[in-house]
Amino acid sequence: MGYTVLMFTANWCAPCGMVKKYLGELATEYGFTLRIVDVEQAPDLVSLYSVSSVPTLILFRNDQPVSRLNGGVSYDRLRRWIADYVRT
Repeated sequence: MGYTVLMFTANWCAPCGMVKKYLGELATEYGFTLRIVDVEQAPDLVSLYSVSSVPTLILFRNDQPVSRLNGGVSYDRLRRWIADYVRT
């Protein structure tokens, strides 16, 4: 199965940088694709996925959204979230 995490972010978002770093590490470990979306550059995607805050993370399996996580979260929380869906 193919997994992708879509991360909605913005340049002015302080917690987004750490979450992005953590996701990069986890993408290497778990083998999912990480796609970064700047909310100011992609308003159509923001609307399509009803994003109202950043960071917003949406996990897709085979191009279908299966889970969502909002806000600045710890590495451990992100790891648990990914591990619940993506098996190595």
